[in-house]
Amino acid sequence: MSKNDKRLIFPEYTKAQVHKAGELVRKEIITPETERIIENWRSSHNHILNTWLVIFIKRIQKERFKAVVGQRLKRKNTIYDKLKRPETNKMSLERMYDIAGCRIVLNTLGDLYHFRDSILHNTRFFHKRIQKYCKDYITTPKKSGYRGIHDIYAYKSDPRRRSNWNGLFVEIQYRTKYQHAWATAVEIADIIKHSRTKFSDVANIEQNTYFQYASEILARVYENSKSCCPDLPDEELINRFLELDKKLNVLKILKSMDVLKLDVPDNYKRALIIRLYSEEDKIKIMIYTFKSNAAASKKLFEIEKEHPDDDTVLVKSDKVSSIKNIFKNYFIDAGDFVNYIKQAVIALRNEKVLTDIEEDPAFRNKNRQLSLFDA
Repeated sequence: MSKNDKRLIFPEYTKAQVHKAGELVRKEIITPETERIIENWRSSHNHILNTWLVIFIKRIQKERFKAVVGQRLKRKNTIYDKLKRPETNKMSLERMYDIAGCRIVLNTLGDLYHFRDSILHNTRFFHKRIQKYCKDYITTPKKSGYRGIHDIYAYKSDPRRRSNWNGLFVEIQYRTKYQHAWATAVEIADIIKHSRTKFSDVANIEQNTYFQYASEILARVYENSKSCCPDLPDEELINRFLELDKKLNVLKILKSMDVLKLDVPDNYKRALIIRLYSEEDKIKIMIYTFKSNAAASKKLFEIEKEHPDDDTVLVKSDKVSSIKNIFKNYFIDAGDFVNYIKQAVIALRNEKVLTDIEEDPAFRNKNRQLSLFDA
């Protein structure tokens, strides 16, 4: 690969300059030069995302896992917000470890742990796992009900290759499909609520509690585990959840949201930019396709300046179907969550643990008449 290959974006500034730019943002002093430094720093993470995509695809093929993988660069506004928030105001920009993010979704907890172990014990790459930043939200779920495992790696190239990106961080998120469905539903609920299209203006605490109960139900039924409400008896958990759903109407609203039909070519080459926005009280989406990371990064910078309030993200995967699966929140697709939670409530009432809905059609058909949600 040519040293002057324009498809690659290198860090052009020192870490001291990046640190200073982050501090200026924290003080709300944002100059054109500050923006250039931060955009180059963010865009330079594209290369390590490509490296990890290759690692995951090869591992999936070798181990024959049923899994989907996707990647994203952190939004500019999200970076700025993180620098300003009181709880993260000590984090410097050059040490922000989730600018580059990879997410892999697997069918079961067993698959998740097996796949992660295969990465942890991979002796064929040099990247260093940063233990102090890693989080196991399955063993210790977040209070919100979020579950998953986050590993942080510092990039280190093969000694025979370029070292330009050494030290840049990437966050690896491991989720089961049930954990992913829950997280997607939470994000979609927030998107809908903020767009003022469907949700009534209920207190945030009720919606937060609703998803805490949902997380607990999914964990018990599909993973024989516990989440953020471990002490609630099954029957009380179900009753509280159904009472809130009746009040907030979350499942009905999520089910009524049409999955947006997008004309995304399968040969989109390198990257997609997804722009989610609200217009005349309707959620809309726009897709941009690119043949190079450099072109995608340039366009992302332009869109974020022109539409700072829109939810715009640069994502990558090996195929469009994986992007639609990994980033369901950008396609307003909460169908999996609706189906999983309906079956889970029925199963919990029957004191039954399901490993996978699709593997138990007899149970699904037998209980079809138990319409707990349509009243």
